[in-house]
Amino acid sequence: MTQAQKKYKVANITLNKNKPTQLTYDDLFDWVIWQFPKIQEGGGLCGAVRPSIPDHQWYPAILYLKEKKVVVYGHVADQFPSPETASDHFYQNGKSSAK
Repeated sequence: MTQAQKKYKVANITLNKNKPTQLTYDDLFDWVIWQFPKIQEGGGLCGAVRPSIPDHQWYPAILYLKEKKVVVYGHVADQFPSPETASDHFYQNGKSSAK
């Protein structure tokens, strides 16, 4: 598999197909960022993100507020219609190991 096949682009953001993608808040300046105050492994908060495209799916994410970083789980196979269902991904599949 080539490097290009391991990534895909959504609303000017390149996401990994086979692992979480680490981004900054600045990278996601025109995306919607939702957070839930439940601590995940590494001190991040459970959350979800999506591009500002009407009816676009949500991606599970871990938000690191102090570092202003977001780990986006764009590689998961499921589609999530709401931020709550996207963040539930972490509870259904065990703890996150991202940072």
